[in-house]
Amino acid sequence: MRDQSIFARVEKATVWFPTNEGQGVLVTGPDDGLAFNKWIVTAAHCIHHDSEGGMVLGDYYLEKVRIKDEEFTVRPLAVEPVSDIAILGAPDNQEFGNEADAFLAICDGIEPVPMCQREYKFGEKFPVHVWTHKGTWITGEATSWSPQALWMIDPDQGIESGTSGGPIINDDGELVGIVSNASDVIEDGITEDGLSSYEGYITSGTFPYPALALPTWACRELFYENQSPSILDDDPTEYMATLGLDVHGNPLGYVEQKPNVLKRFIDGLQKIVGPPWW
Repeated sequence: MRDQSIFARVEKATVWFPTNEGQGVLVTGPDDGLAFNKWIVTAAHCIHHDSEGGMVLGDYYLEKVRIKDEEFTVRPLAVEPVSDIAILGAPDNQEFGNEADAFLAICDGIEPVPMCQREYKFGEKFPVHVWTHKGTWITGEATSWSPQALWMIDPDQGIESGTSGGPIINDDGELVGIVSNASDVIEDGITEDGLSSYEGYITSGTFPYPALALPTWACRELFYENQSPSILDDDPTEYMATLGLDVHGNPLGYVEQKPNVLKRFIDGLQKIVGPPWW
């Protein structure tokens, strides 16, 4: 990646979650005519969320985020703890009008980072760049595990834990991942296999590829040119196929093995009483 303007855009679009001390990155959300057109993507472990049903029942879970040295209020829109990815946006403008207006106003002056939707091959390696919470760039190599949502990263130097939720971009400046977790955390300067490294740093780990880790509805909003398509509009088959999924969200080639009990009952009944009179 040689275009310095790409670096600058990502740096300006990176935000900070002070409560859990993690990062996030601003991306373009849906253009729904209400100006709710900026989302923040981060690691799920960087925010508070409820796993006991409160979020489904409509409880408000608000999060503080720091943008340009000012704090704003946002709300979770989707949290996927298995892949460790989350989306946040403006709070409900009916309940939190001032907070929503303030968040959207600050976002208007920030250019969002484009999301990568390229179809990488399984095992494909490509260069990546990580913006840390220390204000520095770290380069490395990512490995695609497509169609799985979690991919590998092997940075050229250690990544400190405060960088969690931060952007991982490719050479084109597209967001390919979020700093998530380590498969090799260094303690006392020595790894488990005896290799010396950076004490308290991550030397390798996994990260979620948003195009595969985010919910289908969010991907439709993010990758359909921000046209807010209705579920009833457009045939999603082609787009879902680029994600390795069928229109039901199952892996391509998946065959649901469910016995059709009703059909078997009717077929058996017809053998006894003959075809239906209707």
